[in-house]
Amino acid sequence: MFTLEIGGQPIAVIDAEEAEARHIVENEGFRADLQRLQTDGKPLWDGQAPLNLRPATEDEMAAFDDSDDILEGVDPGDEDDAAPEEDDEEEMEVVFLVPLDDGDDED
Repeated sequence: MFTLEIGGQPIAVIDAEEAEARHIVENEGFRADLQRLQTDGKPLWDGQAPLNLRPATEDEMAAFDDSDDILEGVDPGDEDDAAPEEDDEEEMEVVFLVPLDDGDDED
């Protein structure tokens, strides 16, 4: 797992090998999403701040794992309730470490 930092702040954890994670971060669509998505009324990325990819810390990996539990309706940290894998196909996942603003405010 790798963490995307923007301007020195951890923004997202990417569950992928380094080359795949770099490919995601360099993707124009992903970069456009970083400029569109907001936290506290500000875009995650201004289009100019450095984007840094580094190995995720243990705390960041735990936050990633807890997000899977929340999405699956499992109490975070309760490993006995973990849902079984439905297929063996590996998917790259991105979990944001910052709260994202609700996009429903658009007129």
